[in-house]
Order: sequence, then structure tokens, then C-alpha cells
Amino acid sequence: MAETTTADTSKRKKARSSQQGGSWKTLVFLILAAVCMAIWNAYSTHRDIAIATGPADARQRAFFLDAADRPDIATLYKAMTQKQKVQVARNIAAQAATDPARCYSIYSDVAQTFELEDDAKFAKLVGVLLTDFDPVARDALTKAMCAVAAVEPGAVAFELRNGGSFQNLGVDTALQSLGNRAIPYVVDMLSNGDARPQAIEYLVGAGAPAVPALLSRLDDKDHDVQMAAVEALGKLRATEATAVLVKQYEGAKTDDKLKYLTALGSIADPSTEQILSDALSDDSLDASMKEQAALGLGRIATPKSVRRLWSFLPNPDTDFTDSTISALQLAGDASLEVPKAPPELVIRVAAAVKTPVGDAVIGDYMRSPDRALRLTALRTAARRVRLIPDLVRVLDTLNRDQDGDLIDAAVASLISTPEGRDAIQPLARDPVIAAFIKRRETINRPQG
Repeated sequence: MAETTTADTSKRKKARSSQQGGSWKTLVFLILAAVCMAIWNAYSTHRDIAIATGPADARQRAFFLDAADRPDIATLYKAMTQKQKVQVARNIAAQAATDPARCYSIYSDVAQTFELEDDAKFAKLVGVLLTDFDPVARDALTKAMCAVAAVEPGAVAFELRNGGSFQNLGVDTALQSLGNRAIPYVVDMLSNGDARPQAIEYLVGAGAPAVPALLSRLDDKDHDVQMAAVEALGKLRATEATAVLVKQYEGAKTDDKLKYLTALGSIADPSTEQILSDALSDDSLDASMKEQAALGLGRIATPKSVRRLWSFLPNPDTDFTDSTISALQLAGDASLEVPKAPPELVIRVAAAVKTPVGDAVIGDYMRSPDRALRLTALRTAARRVRLIPDLVRVLDTLNRDQDGDLIDAAVASLISTPEGRDAIQPLARDPVIAAFIKRRETINRPQG
């Protein structure tokens, strides 16, 4: 029995020894593999950087075309020095250019050209590299993207799909370098869901030259493209689109009417006044649609549209009241010339009308026998230099024992501007006024 136990123990020791030996062999193998991999990675990184920053030859061209699809290319680029990054950008520009004179004008020290099989990949490559945080490198890459745009404007427009701000800035600059020639390619990107928001923003920034191309997409078979064109034309306030937009709005599905009303409200063509006015009473439209209709009437700002807006006030729906007030503020002086409007709402409208008429309305209410209206008007007078003399006169007449809230409001408005702070100084000899000035200065003092 003892002999059996001894034999078993010996077998277990041998097994453990064998397992330990196997574990060490595995560990050594893994270490060797890791070392080899590190050496290979270092070698391949050095080789790739050497190719990318070296002479602009066919080997480099093949590297760039392949790099556009490499998941690690951004990491490789970030590992380079600033000088290397700039050189890579210059080489990309040289490889993408087809006109030696153009290439030379962009980078005088790299003036070689090649026939490329896939110019579009250069736009993709630069789009990826533009995520780099080095501003000097991004500037060089943006110039490279300009060189690509001269050859493949469509490929550069496709890079509007990238969501990064650095990428968008580089692509936008490259497209702008083409002038109006870029517009058709950007319009084509309205069909790309990822690129669509950036494409709309670019086209709105392009201004009037983008309008004809957008008008042609109002009857596009792709519904998303059609709605994108509606949105862009609205933001451009393109009156040329009014007739088509009105016709399409009248036959549009309910889900699309918000887009049309937003566009028509932004364009604010006087010919749409009745349509926008009718929308405010249309029970089939939701609050957001009516808000856009109201804003459109505010922009049109005829006496009729202003009276129509005031007819809805006051209103128990606070959201609708707020949107109507905003519309009246857009109408400016015209909104303040309607008799019998609710005084408290008139002050709210006047608060955003920074004109002599708006100032006069607020100035009148600063003397109102209604204390609540006086207080509101005094607070609304902040940062309105034309009202400083009125504020000083009103402040001088307020009762020091009974009108603390009015004094505080007048002081707050006066010290909201440098001119007002100068004007209040003579009154600061009054200890009550001085105390309110000190209180307001304490409240306004930045914390920290």
C-alpha cells in the first residue's frame, strides 16, 4: 500500500513538472512572438513613413491609394512628426494633381504629376487624416484637399459625409476653392444621408448661385432630396421658389407641411401672406407648424399680418403666446403701432425692437400709473442708451421710502451700460441711490 502511494506521488510530481515546463515554453514563445511583432511593427511603421514622406513616385502612389482603406492610417499619421505630416500632405497633393502648373503653384518644392487610377481615394485619405489635432498639419492637408478638388470635385463633395468639425472645415475650404463649380457636386450629396446636413449648410453658405440647382431638385424622385431642397431654399429665402413651394405645400402630406411652412415662413414672400394667415386657424396643423406660419407673418410685417398676429393675443396657450410674441418682434416697429394691444405684451414685443420707436414705447410705460407696467418697463430699459435720460428723470422722481423695487430696476438698467453708469453718478450723492448702486454692482460682479 505504501509503495502504491509513493508511486502515485512520484507520478503527480512528474506531471506537475511537465506542466510547469510546458507553461514556461508557452510563455517564452509568447514573449518571442511579442518581440518579433514589435520589431516587425517598428520596421513596417518606419518603412511606411519613409514611403509616404519620400519621393513622389509610383510606389508612393500605390501606398496612398491603399492607405485610404487602411484602418490604422490615422494612427500612423498621428505618430509622425509635424514635419513628416506636412510632407505627407504635400506628397498627396502632388500625386493627386494632373496639371504640373497647378501642382507647382500649391507646393513649389513638389511638382510632379502622375496618371492615377483612382483619384477619388485621395479625397477619402485626406478626409481621414484631417482628424489630426495638429493645426499646421491640418492646414497642409486642407491644401492637399484643394488639389484633389481641382481633379475630383465629386469625391471631395462626398467627404461631406464626415462628421468631424476639422474634416468639415477642410472639405468646405476645398469646395470653396472651386467657386460655383462645386455646387452641382454638393447638390448631388443631398441624396446621401450622412452628407445631407453638411451639404445643406454649404449650399446655404453659397448663397444665390445655389438656388437654380436646388430648384431643380424640388421634384426629385427621392423624397429626402426633395425635402432637403425645400429646407435649403427656405434658409436661402429664395423668392424664386415661392410658387413651387406653395403648390407642393397645398398637396403635401401632413408630416411634410412643417418643412414647407418653415421654408415659406423664412422666405416671407408677401404673396404667401394669406396662406400663412390661414395656417394659424387650421386645426389640422400642430403647434410647431403654426409657429412657423406666425414667424412668416412677422417677417412679412404688413399692417394686415401684424393685426392678424395681435388678434391671437392674449392666449391661454403660453407656448403659442411666446411664438406669436417672437413673430411680432420680427415685425419690428409695425408691431408697436397697433392700438388697444395688451400693454404687458406690448412691452414684451418692444423689448426686442431696438429702434427709436421701441425705446419710445418703453419710455412711455416707465411713467405708467400702473405700477406693474412701470416696473416691467424699467427692467426692459436695460442696455438701451437712448433711454438713459428718461431713466435718470424717472429715478430722480421716485419715492425713496416706497419705491424700492422701482429704484432697483432703474438703477440696474442704468448701470447696464457705461453711459448709464456715468449718468447716474450725480444721483449717487443720495445715500439711498448709492446703496442700490452698490447692491447692483455686487450682484453683477463676476464670481471667482
